[in-house]
Amino acid sequence: MTTLALYFRSSLMVACVLACLSASFRLPAFAQKPDIRAVGVTEDGKEVSLETIIVSRQMQQVFYALPSVIEFGKNSVQLPSTLAQIPPLTSKTYQIERLLGYEFLNSEVLNVIGKRMNTSPAEVLTIGENDNTFPRSAAVKNYLQTIWSIAPERLQSKIAKQLPKDCNCVELSNETLLKPVALRDTVTIASPPIIRFYSTTATKEEYPQQWSIVIRQDSKPLRNPISAGGSIRPVVDWKINKERNTIPTTNSPMKYVLEVRYPTIPNERSLWKEVPVRIGALTSEFFVTRLFFKGQDKDINASNRAVLALFREKAFAEAPTQIRIQSYGQPLPEGSKEAAAQDKLLQQRLQIVEKALGTVLRQAKYEGKITIDKNFYLRENESVVVIEVERPLK
Repeated sequence: MTTLALYFRSSLMVACVLACLSASFRLPAFAQKPDIRAVGVTEDGKEVSLETIIVSRQMQQVFYALPSVIEFGKNSVQLPSTLAQIPPLTSKTYQIERLLGYEFLNSEVLNVIGKRMNTSPAEVLTIGENDNTFPRSAAVKNYLQTIWSIAPERLQSKIAKQLPKDCNCVELSNETLLKPVALRDTVTIASPPIIRFYSTTATKEEYPQQWSIVIRQDSKPLRNPISAGGSIRPVVDWKINKERNTIPTTNSPMKYVLEVRYPTIPNERSLWKEVPVRIGALTSEFFVTRLFFKGQDKDINASNRAVLALFREKAFAEAPTQIRIQSYGQPLPEGSKEAAAQDKLLQQRLQIVEKALGTVLRQAKYEGKITIDKNFYLRENESVVVIEVERPLK
């Protein structure tokens, strides 16, 4: 064998040995990167193609009835813990316009009244109880005097004969001080209301330590990553309208990616994907309120009458205004006597509200109905009538 032949033979053997050694130390090969795709989901649960996220904007003014009755604990004369009590210095910068929703307003009733009494020095608050000892009235007076510096002569106690004998409560009276609170805001609504992510990964060598769906717009996070430990969740729903602060605010595309972390092998990331976003112009303004009823009550109390009066004052009947009234009730066994009795009560409440609004409804496109639903409107022993007025912007 020639020297040249020996050289080639030796080189081939060395190459084979090196190849075998390389194979024994090779890192695991991955068939593909993780993948993620998004689809839209409508309110009724139907999947639709996610071509564009459309963001509509509405001017919304919500009218809240200010509670006229404060309920104390049983046999208690101390202000209930559900009431927001602030230090005196905070009252100097208190702004009713910053309150958020009925739940906050319900707890802030004394602060709203205190603020209004400061700005309307001629108004007098009457505090009613069902006996002549007035221990609960004293608690209300003390708070308004101490925190809001209200003069004692502007706070009067009286016997409220209309209150039940076993009522652990006080009733506040003054139409000006108890007028509805109107909070105005621009509300954004995304369509579709739900974005559903489908995720897959081909890696089988290890279970993921953690996975994350990162969502961005204009290089900034739209929300915190959707993340969890362990295996990837193949289907994840993002209820975008339930998290209004995550709704896109510009016409830049929304981008998303799936990231997967492993204990020992290299981490993985899918390709970035994007969905166009279109921000719509302001097209309409909404006026919304809720009238609360307790137990078997079907009469409209003073607080609710004040809200309805404000609605009529706003002249909502300008065409083509749409008005929707829904009388909500508690879920009860279908076909039961209790359900039938509740349906009758809800219908009576609906008719009473319709009568109170009078000609306003006849001059607009109107829809009224009874709704049984497990949502945030409903509380124990309480029902609600929701009024929504939609008026196109001129």
